[in-house]
Amino acid sequence: GLTAATSVRYTVNNIDANDGQFVTTPSCSGPPGSSTLFGITSCGDGAASVLLSWTAASGALQYRVNRDGAVIGTTTTDRTFTDDAVIAGHSYSYTISALNSSGSTESNTLTATIAPCVPPPGAFAASASTFCTTGASPAPAVHVSWTASSNAASYVVNRNGAAYTSSLSSGTLALDDLNVTVGQTYAYTVTATNSGGSTVSSGKSVTITSAICPATRPTPPVLSENTVCNGTSPGDHLSWTASANATSYIVFRNGTALQSLPSSTLAYDDTSVIPGQTYSYFVRASNSGGTADSNTINISLPTTICQPPPAPFALTATAICDIAASPSAAIRLTWTASANATSYAVFRAGTKIADVSTTSFVDTANIVAGQSYAYLVRASGPGGTTDSEEFDLTVDPAVCQSACSFACAANVVATAAEEFPVRFSLQQQTSCADVTATWAFGDGTGSTELTPTHTYPSPGIYRWTVTAGSAASAACQNSGTITITSVPPPAKRRAIRH
Repeated sequence: GLTAATSVRYTVNNIDANDGQFVTTPSCSGPPGSSTLFGITSCGDGAASVLLSWTAASGALQYRVNRDGAVIGTTTTDRTFTDDAVIAGHSYSYTISALNSSGSTESNTLTATIAPCVPPPGAFAASASTFCTTGASPAPAVHVSWTASSNAASYVVNRNGAAYTSSLSSGTLALDDLNVTVGQTYAYTVTATNSGGSTVSSGKSVTITSAICPATRPTPPVLSENTVCNGTSPGDHLSWTASANATSYIVFRNGTALQSLPSSTLAYDDTSVIPGQTYSYFVRASNSGGTADSNTINISLPTTICQPPPAPFALTATAICDIAASPSAAIRLTWTASANATSYAVFRAGTKIADVSTTSFVDTANIVAGQSYAYLVRASGPGGTTDSEEFDLTVDPAVCQSACSFACAANVVATAAEEFPVRFSLQQQTSCADVTATWAFGDGTGSTELTPTHTYPSPGIYRWTVTAGSAASAACQNSGTITITSVPPPAKRRAIRH
């Protein structure tokens, strides 16, 4: 009844306290904590046993294994115990006692009923052989069979080291594997199982060859093609119909194998082509029974294929007085050059009125002063077309009513030879003595002289324009065309022998 960890003095026969004996009581930890017992029954080599395990009990220095109230074993650190002294058909009750110097603590009670042990399945052998299935689509397969294993309750077929089937009944002694591929090797074993364990049979390996199911020669595919563009890079898109019995396809270009493809692929994009070149294609269908070639397609790629469309450009329009014949209202269109454009089409009110190769055009067709007109220009090139913004213009009613509008006609020859000086001049009247002139010769050059001379470097048809005006009047404009012809080469001189 003492208190732990305190000092106690003992005396005998009332001897003086100074002669007494002092004793310090120990610190007692108390009995162990609780533990939980687990157990399973087992049949090893046909003999029954109970495998016990338990959780650690805090403060325990020793464990006692009790069966039906009697101690059958002890352990200090191990928390497992195997009871081999059991009999099939009996039930046993187990507990674990955790002990230390302060006492003991009992675990839960575990009851185990011992079932009769069955010996594992007996040894047996497996075999495998290839065959070709029958029907509309013959295919290679493997027939796996095995001898019966004594005491077996079920079988599992293993392929290449892994279970290939679910559990098969003990009366099943064969299986056909229909999921095989030509060129592959497969190893088969069979596992027999019962409550006493399992046994693996001997093994057998087979290789799937094309000779197992000789294939019917493929039918010829039908090849078609269209040219595609990936940005500015061209490509030939090939597609073909499925070939009966084909296991693969090979695309040929100019007689050389370009790509091998599986039978599920029926198209191919050849992106390694060059504009301006010609290519010849056919597709070969193959299987183990032979090959069949498609029709041949020859493709010539234009040099201008997959060019970018013309770049955006700006259009302006100005009302002028055209005095090429008699003074009348006209509209002069000019626009910035569009990159990648090779020609331009002029549209008025949605209708095309001209095709030009320059960046200007004078519309003289039925232009009425005071009326409004809508224009756009379409740039065309190898890569497509691009339209300008629409330009709406109302013609000034007085465009041809200035003092000099009717008088400033021009004198320009209609035809001249290349590299021959051409004289440009105005027919001036005294009322227009202070007139100024701006000439455009149609080849990208111009002049502000009243009577300039210009030499054209190459043959062609050029449209010249002159804009005339004075300080006292509005400007007027006149235009026309000049045809420049080639200069014939000089005649060859005959050699004279001396």
